Amino acid sequence: NPTLNIRDINLVKIRQPLKFILGKSSDELPLDCNLFTVNPEKTYLVNSSANKETLQKIGVNFIEAIDLHDLLRQMYDLSITSLLVEGG
Repeated sequence: NPTLNIRDINLVKIRQPLKFILGKSSDELPLDCNLFTVNPEKTYLVNSSANKETLQKIGVNFIEAIDLHDLLRQMYDLSITSLLVEGG
């Protein structure tokens, strides 16, 4: 149940990273998982439609991308200049 955020107490004022969740299993994530309960406004589900209305109400964002190039362009439009990729 990852949170994908910074948890070092010495870095309290640091900006939390944006979390982009890709993959077929993103539709199966439980609504009470850490990705949605810890900084949900920093979470982006890519090409997912599961529980969209419920998750949008708590601040989760949704992105539709044709392919990886399109997703990277949209990330660039959000001023994202670096990525850390975690497979799982």
